[in-house]
Amino acid sequence: MKGTQGVRIAVKGGWKILKIKVKFFASFREVFHKDKFDVELGEPANIVDLLNSLCDSHECRQKIFDESGKLRPNVIILKNRRHIDLLGGIQADLKEGDEIAILPIVSGG
Repeated sequence: MKGTQGVRIAVKGGWKILKIKVKFFASFREVFHKDKFDVELGEPANIVDLLNSLCDSHECRQKIFDESGKLRPNVIILKNRRHIDLLGGIQADLKEGDEIAILPIVSGG
């Protein structure tokens, strides 16, 4: 099912709601069954919070996280077109309007 769908994450009173745009590329379109997604998270939020809200199935979690709960090395995540490793990794804070891209490493010859 392609297109944009929203997910609302329950927040406690007083938290600000962050609207985040998420785009999926290549094989991750199949994992998440769409190419883009709008997510609302309670502030403060980071990349881990976003991934936990998106990965609602065991299959999805296996594609994103390894057995120890770390991001798989073949998963590239960009925040506003910058690799998250340059921004604090999966602990990087999210702000209103951020755009996140999730894509696999591409190789070939």
